[in-house]
Amino acid sequence: MRTIANHILSAVVILTFVLGGCKENEQSFYVEHIKMQPSPPDCTVGVGDEYSSAAHIDLAVANEYLAFYLVTNGTMVRKDYDNLDNETDGIIIDGMETFTVTASGGQLVGSTEYFEFENFIPPESSEVIPAIVISASTLETLRTAYGCQPVVNVSANTVIQNGVPASSYISSVYSHVRFIGHTQGNIDVETPEFSYLIELCCNCHVNWEPCRSKCEFYCEDYEKPETCNLGVKAGNGSDVDCRYLLKNQRNMSLEDCKEECPDYVSGS
Repeated sequence: MRTIANHILSAVVILTFVLGGCKENEQSFYVEHIKMQPSPPDCTVGVGDEYSSAAHIDLAVANEYLAFYLVTNGTMVRKDYDNLDNETDGIIIDGMETFTVTASGGQLVGSTEYFEFENFIPPESSEVIPAIVISASTLETLRTAYGCQPVVNVSANTVIQNGVPASSYISSVYSHVRFIGHTQGNIDVETPEFSYLIELCCNCHVNWEPCRSKCEFYCEDYEKPETCNLGVKAGNGSDVDCRYLLKNQRNMSLEDCKEECPDYVSGS
């Protein structure tokens, strides 16, 4: 009887260990965080760079939100002695699924989207994966829902004559993401759902001051914004010069500028 009991106890211990191991493996492929926005001109991010706890998006400016996720493959290296291969637990990412919900109420904004791409993460390592947080179509849905007009549709002459558009905080949303892939042993894997807070505003990341004056808008030089993600601040970033956003409307000739606004023309 004691022998049978010992065998049963051993089987329970082994089964518990196996099940525990499977559960750990399910949690070994995951998103750690999103990195702060990088700086131009390289716009690259490293594994050790600082992370961002939330982002701010100006719906009047942003076209989409491309973020840099730190994704970890925590599975331990296992030897495949038949093939003399020790990387059978590497993970190939096939793509990601993302959707956005309102912070209050959790209502779905737009639809769930899937983006295909390929990245490889070796076992026991982490990689920075660039991927979409909020797509252009979802941003358009948010703009329509909150009545935020894109800056590129604003008339420069109207701003000069009547003043700048109002700047306002709108709302908050959560972006939910899952990375989907398979191991080198062709086992399907996916990360647990990762959520990220995004605060929305309209015209809050635009420097409108240079567009109040005709001479400043049409004749003064401006610098291209130093950003890798227009309209997005994630731990860093600066406001965008309105003249850059409305540059297609800067159609006053150099001769007219020299005549009407000589103090604003370089070299005059």
